[in-house]
Amino acid sequence: MTNPVANGKTDRDWQRHAQEAGVLTGGEKLHGKTARQTAKAHQPTVKGTVPGLVRDHAVEGVHQLAFAAGGMGTGATAAITGPGYALYTMLSAAYTAVQQGAELNEAHRRDAVNLAVVYAGAAALPNEYVRHQIRDKRAVAGERGGAMKILTPLMRDDAKWNAVRADAQKFAELGKAQAGKFGLDSETKLSHRLATDRNFRAAYESNMAFKHGVDAAVFVASRK
Repeated sequence: MTNPVANGKTDRDWQRHAQEAGVLTGGEKLHGKTARQTAKAHQPTVKGTVPGLVRDHAVEGVHQLAFAAGGMGTGATAAITGPGYALYTMLSAAYTAVQQGAELNEAHRRDAVNLAVVYAGAAALPNEYVRHQIRDKRAVAGERGGAMKILTPLMRDDAKWNAVRADAQKFAELGKAQAGKFGLDSETKLSHRLATDRNFRAAYESNMAFKHGVDAAVFVASRK
């Protein structure tokens, strides 16, 4: 029997709404690090030793620049790609910045969809959790933020908006109920449940409204 929480339909619906609003381009993951978490993970940036993949791209870039600049031989290019050379570091950092920028951009788009879900399910979520989500995702909040770009077209159709809101609230309530049932009052307990309960993890990782219901319950309980 298909699990109505973990069948992925609700998230696919949100992905479609976000694509129609121009917030998603297709293929982005809706579950993952927030923009704040992504930015934090990128600090500090490249210093000293550069990871192999980055180094390979940087060296390739040096070779392309060198030959384009005047047909340098292998001896010259070997010299400028030697350890510690400034151009090597510059290209390494530039490549890393591009990669990190792409990751951060995707995280912002993901934040917009998640915040839209929180707005839609707000009646079933604790006020302090909703406020926390708005602060955490403030770059995509507000009247002109990505979340409202997704919701505004839905709100223009009463029947569609009521259906979306009812769906988000229903699954948020289920998430809170599951968190209470399993006594998830800390991030540690949540991590353990995700690691040991396959069905719970499937629902948590495939239904944003359910996930926010769980996260909201943990958020409130861990602050008591």
